[in-house]
Amino acid sequence: MTQHIDLIQEVETPLNTKVTSDFIVYVDETGDEGLRVIDDRYPYYAINLCILRKSVYPEFCKKLKQLKINFFNSDVIILHEVELNKKLRLGKGYKYNNSRSQQLLSQIEESNFKKFIACLHNIIEETEFTIISAVVDKRKLSLNLNQRKLQKGQLFEATIKKGFCSLIDFLSEHQQNKRIVNLILEQSGVTELRTVKAAVSDVLLQKDTQIRFEFDACPKQSNLEGLQLADLTAQGAPKYLMKNRQTEDRSVATVLSKMWKDIDGNPDGKGLVVIEYV
Repeated sequence: MTQHIDLIQEVETPLNTKVTSDFIVYVDETGDEGLRVIDDRYPYYAINLCILRKSVYPEFCKKLKQLKINFFNSDVIILHEVELNKKLRLGKGYKYNNSRSQQLLSQIEESNFKKFIACLHNIIEETEFTIISAVVDKRKLSLNLNQRKLQKGQLFEATIKKGFCSLIDFLSEHQQNKRIVNLILEQSGVTELRTVKAAVSDVLLQKDTQIRFEFDACPKQSNLEGLQLADLTAQGAPKYLMKNRQTEDRSVATVLSKMWKDIDGNPDGKGLVVIEYV
């Protein structure tokens, strides 16, 4: 594993002459890895990759910061889809614990909050970016595994690998070979970061590509707009599958429109990677 990690981190060219990618990638996950007890209301686990051109990202950040200031009088609020949906569902009944973001959500009037959500949707729809989502339907996976048990972290690793196989194909198609791509994920532990690096290294060897990745693991409190975008779009693919590929939900339709697709406009195997075997 150490050798694999070194393959990712090693850069043959000097630091001051390295060629960086046109893209930056933000990663988030949704659902849990548990197969023993599966919640039929949300039986999915997914890794969501949001790929933005570096020329586009600053403008997205500017718009999102301005939106937060307009509605919350500052940009300290960290947008988390679970909390936004909870606020939409509970309205005035929404409560907060010790999070400043939750406190701000609890204080905003319902009418203003709905306007905020509409503006947020508009910003996401208008921003140019690409989604690759690797999704596991745990009900099907559990059946296909029969009696074999996955060790802790194996489902996470397998999902990362599937997602990155598609990501590397995307980057290659967009002439990013021999370039270094910055990958940013939410900080959740040293072990998980090592798992990501090892999994990605395996994919790089498999694909025999000269694309390289630099990794940054940032806490949610860093309030990075890219990580929030990855979070806000992470449930789109699972919901799309859950609703039998119907797109009446605006957020689902937006995610589908951002998925990487083949020449016929089909996201399967490109921006939508469905995993039934590991």
